[in-house]
Amino acid sequence: MEDCMYSMYNYWRLKINQSKSIHCTFTLRQTPCPAVSIYGTFIPNSQSLKYLELMLDRRLTWQSI
Repeated sequence: MEDCMYSMYNYWRLKINQSKSIHCTFTLRQTPCPAVSIYGTFIPNSQSLKYLELMLDRRLTWQSI
């Protein structure tokens, strides 16, 4: 999957800022998400995130933790 992401970044000439990046996996399962890295830097996992003034949590209940 990371190879697909890298080729997409390179194709569209995108530069991802690892220090400003977080990831959140939206799922109803209890199993943890595997670690995500961009250019060798691991991206921290978050239980919720804010996107376009909306708070999204990993279960999509629309409640902030």
